[in-house]
Amino acid sequence: MTSYESFLKHLVDELFDDAARQNMTWDRFAEAAGTSKSTVYRLGSRITRFPRIDTIYKLSKAVGKDVKIIKRRFKHYVRAA
Repeated sequence: MTSYESFLKHLVDELFDDAARQNMTWDRFAEAAGTSKSTVYRLGSRITRFPRIDTIYKLSKAVGKDVKIIKRRFKHYVRAA
């Protein structure tokens, strides 16, 4: 698992944990976020591994959190052998 995949898994877990602490069912979570029930089901069941950024924003707002995603550029260096 890459660090990016690990980060997304942790973030989704945290959002679902927050929803559970607020006694939200997955149906209620979807409704509060303004997403489809199938989107929440697929994320919660790990069918979808790479959620769209707008979905992350919606889910975070539904549980009362602000998520800030910063895109960074990485330089790739190639060395001659």
